[in-house]
Amino acid sequence: MRSLSLAVVFLMGAGLSLSALVPARAAEPPRTSNGVVDRPTTERYVFVPIEKGALRLDTKTGEVSRCEGMGEGAVCRLVADERLAYQEEIEALSQRLDRLEGKLESLTARPSAPPASERDNGSMTSEEQEKLDRFFNLTDQVMRRFFGMVEDLKRDFNDDRL
Repeated sequence: MRSLSLAVVFLMGAGLSLSALVPARAAEPPRTSNGVVDRPTTERYVFVPIEKGALRLDTKTGEVSRCEGMGEGAVCRLVADERLAYQEEIEALSQRLDRLEGKLESLTARPSAPPASERDNGSMTSEEQEKLDRFFNLTDQVMRRFFGMVEDLKRDFNDDRL
């Protein structure tokens, strides 16, 4: 029993001495959803070192610039903002869609039915009736002549004249 209590005291002492050797870790800073450390800043620009320069983030506008060189000769150029290009394309497509929907609506809009007093009751003027009669007479003549020719061909075929 005594050896057990000595072992516990020894382990407790070893644990305390090890904890004194390991530096205490500060609380982890909060991270964003993609794992980047979220550090509140009051400065307008945040610089992130990259190969051959740095990226400069404007914390007010969100614009990103690539800076090259150091000191007074540093030059920062705005990085192409794909988000802005996409937004402009979305706006242009939205305007086009609105125009096309307007055209579609105007093309598919049905005119309202005319009042009963203005509706055509199937009556034609005498001139329209005369034109229609001439058309039917001409059609009748053409059809009679065609079927007459067919009958003549049948007769010639049966009489072996062809």
